Amino acid sequence: MLAFIIDPAALSSQHTLIIKKDSDFFIVNNNIEVIAMNSMLCNASIEHWNLSVYPLLKSLVIGDNCLQSLSGFVLNNMKELTKVSFGSGCCTKGSGNFVVMNCPVLKKLTVGGLSFPLFDEFCVKKCRELSSIDIGTGCFEQCSSTTLEGLCCRCW
Repeated sequence: MLAFIIDPAALSSQHTLIIKKDSDFFIVNNNIEVIAMNSMLCNASIEHWNLSVYPLLKSLVIGDNCLQSLSGFVLNNMKELTKVSFGSGCCTKGSGNFVVMNCPVLKKLTVGGLSFPLFDEFCVKKCRELSSIDIGTGCFEQCSSTTLEGLCCRCW
């Protein structure tokens, strides 16, 4: 069973979580607005990440070569979220669905090259303020389903 901790050293402010080492991943604080993960972290056994425990999250920034074993990525009903960014080479061993939906103020979605190559689905729905989607080369190579629905016309 995974244990969640609160480590004040990983919180650069009361509202920012900087993941500098793998154990910081397990910090839960429902006041977090920004999560920034340094490169080369959380690659051993993390398959799931429940981001709904951060209801005030505004920005999620993941460095390069992180979360290699993640077997799905879902952001749903994140009412404050404005930015999601993955560096290159993330989530390369796991397969599953990449889903971002019902994020009404999301403006920017970035996925660096060679990330999520084995994922089956790429789905972005009901993100009316999304004005930028940037997907790098070599991402979602095994994807059999792509859905872009309910987005603003500025994306295109």
